[in-house]
Parts: sequence; C-alpha cells; structure tokens
Amino acid sequence: WVGPEKVIERVGTLSEGQSIPSMVSRVGTWKRSLDMVTGSPLVGTGLGTYAFGFMRSAPPGEGWWTTAHNEYLELICDTGLAGGAIFLAGLAAWLFIVLRPGRFRERSDRFAFMGLSSGILGLLLHSVVSSNLQVPANALLLVLFGGALVSLVLISEKQRGRS
Repeated sequence: WVGPEKVIERVGTLSEGQSIPSMVSRVGTWKRSLDMVTGSPLVGTGLGTYAFGFMRSAPPGEGWWTTAHNEYLELICDTGLAGGAIFLAGLAAWLFIVLRPGRFRERSDRFAFMGLSSGILGLLLHSVVSSNLQVPANALLLVLFGGALVSLVLISEKQRGRS
C-alpha cells in the first residue's frame, strides 16, 4: 500500500473522476462561477456574497451552492480582479521571502523547511477542489505553517550572517 507504484496507479485513475457525480456537479458550478466573474469583473460581488451571486447565475429549478468548492475561484467571484491581484501580490511577496534556492542545502533546518512547505502545498492544492480554508482549523493551520516558515527562513538568515 506504500510505494511509487501505488501512487502512479492512483494518479492513472484521475480521468475516471469525470464520471463521478460530485466532480461533474463541481465543474458545472465552476463554469457558472466564471459567469459571475464576467458579470462584475473588477470588484466582484462582495466578500461573503458567493451564495447570493450564485443564485442569479444558477438555472431555474436547479440547486444552488453556497460555496464554489474552489477557494481561488470563490475569491475572484467575491472580490473580482482587484482582489485576485491583491492575493497574487501577497503570495508573490511571501514566496520572495521564503523561496531562495540553496538556503538550507547544508543545514539541518532543511527538514523543517520541507515539512512546512509540504503542509502548505497540501492545503493550497486541496483548496482547488474544496472550500477547506473556510474551516477555521484549516485556515489557522495554513497561517501557522506560513508564519513558521517565514520565521525559520529569517532565523536561518540571521545565523548565516553571524557565520
């Protein structure tokens, strides 16, 4: 149950997910969400108004969703391109602080760096298909991992400066 063969085998079944009702309904919701973005592209519908904005774009007689099940798409729907640009600027600034190749090459801190980075990446990838950051515990975990990673990098730079 462990090993690269099992991972490759599981990844090979991803195309089968297109026939899963949950995934089909999510993709349909994402397409309708893109219609919401074109309706108010600059500033969106407002923070926390996804459910109300979605009601306008859902076909009559069909159920409507309160979340997009994609954090990034919901952010663009709620805040528009302006909010998306702010998010990307913040992400770029954070990445500039923490991602410098070779910083932990010969240091024991590289394991903590890899662990924190993997946890952050896992949470961010999960946000593509779910609204996991709307769960307070997951959002707190992302903030704690991000802060710990910045702290690790800054402490490493400080120690490097002394050497």
